[in-house]
Amino acid sequence: MLRDLKVNEQKVEKPILDEYQLDEFEQKICLAMEFSYQLKVKTWEKGFFKCYTGLIHRLDATNKSLFIEQEEHIINLSFSDIVSLELENE
Repeated sequence: MLRDLKVNEQKVEKPILDEYQLDEFEQKICLAMEFSYQLKVKTWEKGFFKCYTGLIHRLDATNKSLFIEQEEHIINLSFSDIVSLELENE
């Protein structure tokens, strides 16, 4: 019970993104795909932030997902969970 309280205390609210930030994400994704730049993606999941770095494997516009290739793994990230994007080797 105390452990649950401590975990709940550390949770943060999901940041609200504006249209400018979403446009910036789109531009960075296009650059990363075109020039094979590594992308650092920060997501928000159930109150906590997680970071992933890798190459874009593919983009699924229908399901609004971004697939990031990390070494031998491919991670499926939902657009709605992404809170920041950075190009690593621009």
